[in-house]
Amino acid sequence: TYFLGESDQRILNGSHPDTVMQSCLSAVNFWVSQERNRGDYAMHRMAKLQESKDHLKQKFQAAYQDVEANLKHERELRQQAEAAHEEMQQENLHVKQKYQEEARKVHAMQETIISLKRKRGDSGNVSTMGSPLRSGTPHRPGGAESP
Repeated sequence: TYFLGESDQRILNGSHPDTVMQSCLSAVNFWVSQERNRGDYAMHRMAKLQESKDHLKQKFQAAYQDVEANLKHERELRQQAEAAHEEMQQENLHVKQKYQEEARKVHAMQETIISLKRKRGDSGNVSTMGSPLRSGTPHRPGGAESP
């Protein structure tokens, strides 16, 4: 709302009523034009912001899909690695059991050889038969004997 001050009202004094009405009409038309321009600018700005929002939303969705795809790929790699790890553990257990069985067989064979030599009376070489290096048992690094 616009109010005329006293000094503005004095300007209109003595003017013909048609002139005053024409001046008011021009002022109202100018004000309507300004308001229309302000509304048009607001609509233009809103349309630009909407375009920007849509563009950013598309970029975000593309980035999100990339992250989801990478995450899915990494999860698949993790599952493959876990499966390979489990398989290697099973293989390691199998090899360990096989090694222990072979070590038991070697130890049993050594005991059998020692007992046979004792029965034959050839006890002079019995002490050397117990040595892992001479008896053919697998030698472990660090000097540890087989179980």
